[in-house]
Amino acid sequence: PDPAPPAQPEVGPDGLPLRFDAVVLGTGIAESIVACALARSGRSVLHLDANDYYGGDDASFSLDGFAGWVRGESPYSMLHG
Repeated sequence: PDPAPPAQPEVGPDGLPLRFDAVVLGTGIAESIVACALARSGRSVLHLDANDYYGGDDASFSLDGFAGWVRGESPYSMLHG
């Protein structure tokens, strides 16, 4: 017999899952590798970062973005006006 199809995750009114197998905090290289490995193994992963850009200490910025980061501005906001 054919195996049963995987169960669909419970979702909220916005269509996003309500439960996750793992939550990964931070988007540096190590955290991103862990999130990727979990997802590739079939786990549902919520990957969060306190910053509004990915990469943590490994993020790269343009010169203007770096100058803004030094001033305490978000490099991401410099990309989008």
